[in-house]
Amino acid sequence: MFVFLAGCFGVILLFLIPPFQSPDEYAHFYRAYQISEGRMVAEINDDYIGGYLPESFLITAMGLSKRIPYPLAIGVSIVNPNFNKNEKLTLSDFKPLLKLPVNSQRRIFLSFQNTTSYSPIPYLPHQLGFMIGRLFNFSPILLFYAARACNLLIWICVVFIAIKTVPILKWVFFLLALNPMSLFIASTLSADAFTNAISYLVIAVFVRYAYDDNKEINIKDILIIFTLSALLSLSKQAYYLILFLFLLIPINKMKTVKDKKYGRIKYLSVFIALITVNLLLVMSWSSIVRDIVMIPFSYSTNISPHQQMSFILSHPLTYCRTIFNTFFIERHFYLYQIIGVFGWLDTPMPASIVYSYCLLLVTLSFVDRDKRYVIPKVKKILIFTIMMSTILAIITIGYLFWVPVGADSINGIQGRYFLPVLPLLMLLLYNTKISNQNVIFKNSVFEKHLKVIEYLRNNKTVVDLSIVSYSFFALGCTLSVLFHRYWA
Repeated sequence: MFVFLAGCFGVILLFLIPPFQSPDEYAHFYRAYQISEGRMVAEINDDYIGGYLPESFLITAMGLSKRIPYPLAIGVSIVNPNFNKNEKLTLSDFKPLLKLPVNSQRRIFLSFQNTTSYSPIPYLPHQLGFMIGRLFNFSPILLFYAARACNLLIWICVVFIAIKTVPILKWVFFLLALNPMSLFIASTLSADAFTNAISYLVIAVFVRYAYDDNKEINIKDILIIFTLSALLSLSKQAYYLILFLFLLIPINKMKTVKDKKYGRIKYLSVFIALITVNLLLVMSWSSIVRDIVMIPFSYSTNISPHQQMSFILSHPLTYCRTIFNTFFIERHFYLYQIIGVFGWLDTPMPASIVYSYCLLLVTLSFVDRDKRYVIPKVKKILIFTIMMSTILAIITIGYLFWVPVGADSINGIQGRYFLPVLPLLMLLLYNTKISNQNVIFKNSVFEKHLKVIEYLRNNKTVVDLSIVSYSFFALGCTLSVLFHRYWA
């Protein structure tokens, strides 16, 4: 069912979302193509960072942007001062670009600083699209759509494996993956599509190894863990901390008949190696792009990662207050962005979809119960710590590189950045004990909600039909919102 829904709605979104109308899609397109030419590290031109790409790419981008945000030839992707969120596209806008040759000999420097720190890993799906496109001499716009299609295809495959792998909360993973914002990102050129999919798969694998009693960890499993972990760490360094979920796996899973007494040593050795190897990968790539990352954005002033870190260390309480204020002020904004704020953050889903989706996810986390799989409190503390540490890492990276030194708020953080850690929140809500039999407050809203949960737990068919029906409804609303925004 996931493949069917993701495939059908994903393909429609792939064409319904106009080119370059997801956050930073220009920059992702340029960076992905740069990597496809074998240039893994971006170039520096005066104070700008990016690379020399075919001029036809800029012609394509500006030809389809009209009064929608577009990047300058020399400069970062910025919002056009003439931006009009009511601007529409027509099929005639595409006609001049369909046969536009790439013309690799005629190049211009394009700045796409916000994606130059990305490693080639999250752009692997794009390379397949570019490879196919080069075989048939595609124009830039057709290369764009080929890369989008491959990005969506790989996302569907990886998430499908994650849902098949995880032993609990399968419907929760289903809903998380098919939430409007998640599928919107997967249907574009965003590198976050691959990152989100790999994070779901890594979490699913760790949960499977931790709670499948019939599964012992062998060499093959260790290789799988190391491979997936490397892909995640090199996709976005902030999610490196998710790898500490390895500690969910019981030590006895490492034991075999021949080496029972060495189980603890083997466990610790694998864990230390996992954390160390991936830390080295993160540090190595960070070292490679260090000179690039340390250059402030051209439109920013008073930004210095070194000074900002010194400020955090010398004013920890002030920084904590800044984080709290940011979340308090932006709480509704983040919530909306997790479920669906499309385009250049100008096209939100209806509030009814946003809040009903959240309610359904929370309810389903309680409903989806299997008494064979119990997550003890100590493991939930571990999950909570990893989740909060990852969120803190995301926020701190934004504070270091995006805002002036000592700023009292953190701009640039978007709700979609938290999509990879949402499964951890759902694991915290997973509970095999709570029921309406042991509720403290009788006749309360909480008790009524628990009665609904108990009913759903005992009626699996109702749950299955409700989830699929709601997914159809939510994704149908997504198509309607995007159609009226860009085409109607």
